[in-house]
Amino acid sequence: MSASETSDSSLLRLGASRKVWSIPELASLIVANASGPSTGSLARLARVNRTISELALAMLYSDIGLDLRYLLSILAPMKPFISSGFMFVRPLERADWTRFLRYSKLVKRLRVGLGAHIALETFGIMDATRPSEVIFPSLRSFTWFATASSAHVFNLVFNERLSECNVNDWEAPLRLLQNIRAVASSLQKLHLGSHATRPDALTKAELCVLIPELASINTLSLPSRLVTSAVFDLLAQQEHLHTLTLVYDELIDGESNPSYGYKFLFPEGGFPALQRLQMQEFSARPHQNLSVVSPMPNLLSLSVQLSGNPPLFSFQSYLSTIAHGFPHLEHLDLEVCLPNEDRELSNPEVAFTMLHPLLTLRNLREIDFGNDTPISLSDDHIDQMARAWPELQTFSFCSGAYYNINDTHLTLSCLISFAELCPNIDDLVFAINTLRVPPRQPTDTTIFGLRFSSWDAIDSPIEDATAVASFIADLLPSGGTLQSTLTEEHPHRDALRGEKWEDAINMVDAIQSARSRGVRRYAAAQKVNVVNADDTESD
Repeated sequence: MSASETSDSSLLRLGASRKVWSIPELASLIVANASGPSTGSLARLARVNRTISELALAMLYSDIGLDLRYLLSILAPMKPFISSGFMFVRPLERADWTRFLRYSKLVKRLRVGLGAHIALETFGIMDATRPSEVIFPSLRSFTWFATASSAHVFNLVFNERLSECNVNDWEAPLRLLQNIRAVASSLQKLHLGSHATRPDALTKAELCVLIPELASINTLSLPSRLVTSAVFDLLAQQEHLHTLTLVYDELIDGESNPSYGYKFLFPEGGFPALQRLQMQEFSARPHQNLSVVSPMPNLLSLSVQLSGNPPLFSFQSYLSTIAHGFPHLEHLDLEVCLPNEDRELSNPEVAFTMLHPLLTLRNLREIDFGNDTPISLSDDHIDQMARAWPELQTFSFCSGAYYNINDTHLTLSCLISFAELCPNIDDLVFAINTLRVPPRQPTDTTIFGLRFSSWDAIDSPIEDATAVASFIADLLPSGGTLQSTLTEEHPHRDALRGEKWEDAINMVDAIQSARSRGVRRYAAAQKVNVVNADDTESD
């Protein structure tokens, strides 16, 4: 090749290279793949040339969390102070901010307090010396993890384009809600974590003013302590709200069973877009505090924690309201603490009557029912549930309770109902009494669907590990497993249960392996037979 041809070829390659780098999507893709997840690689790429530098820096500073100190060090050198955290070692000047703004404009996601150990005074200094320009103009998501909060932080980071704000811990005297009003109109997601003290009247009044200003909000999390009847009424008017989480609050010292004095009243036409709801109820009579004027077809997921030890009649009435008011539920999570002084829950008919209203939820895909003490059911009850919920994928029932021999009437046969009636079943977590003789045995065609993952027997009563393993192995598809999660220590717990369940699990695995080997050998034999038949015909 002549020198001129070589030169022309180089120019063509150079032109093609420039063309590639001139296309932002391609250039970004190249830098992202060249650097991978390494911030060090991005930093090195930023020193190659101006085009690559701009792309690499944009990626390097787009998400700031643990590396917040390195970003702030662009303003001025920092050093740690034992009592508070990292602080600047000299006063900030205008030139510092000019340099800093070149990088802060690239930040799209900022997480403060996550192991960065920045002193709150540092943010105060920044707030006092900052220029008139918006410090983080591209910021879309802000999260505050620290237990102590500072209004200076919000002054620095809030801008009119912020769409997501998460404050995990906060308390008075910080007027957080008034600070948030500055960005309320742009927020689509707002998470306010647990409130460590009882909120004062001013905080509740601030929330009532803030909620109507959240014009674009679609996802909202609030501490239960902040919710009042007035707040709930305002939330019901939000047109775009599809996820509402009332954060479960821990009891404050000296607080036995708080009642926050509000009711969950779902008005006609309220919550028009709501799809997912999580709430906490402290009352001993929760059925008196839940009212749904007309069915809400949009609500698909409901999580409820009932902390007031409601009697069975109140809980049954509560479930009736849920089934009537939210008929299209696909996910239901109930965490309750039902009293069992008279051992009513040990009577399968009484227990199932309590749960019966839920059978009308024909679209149910996932149900997680948690209770501290065992609730007894029979095989027929599981059969009715499986028939009522043909789309069921996950079933978890009293997974944290310790079951003695007489605490449930369920046998291994109840698994057959799920296998036959719920083709999409994936995970099962509930206890049975394997000492009871199963009235039904699997047939040759009885097997869980291909997507079935596991049954967790949660430390169920067990005696004959071999019989249990044989029964279950007949039902499991390829890849399906048996598990047994040990419940918390119980004063009367049978120490041998864990060993017997481990034996059963190992036997199921062995049977599954043998079955797989048999299938492979049969397939190989069939292939050999076909080859031999072809050879015979050719002869």
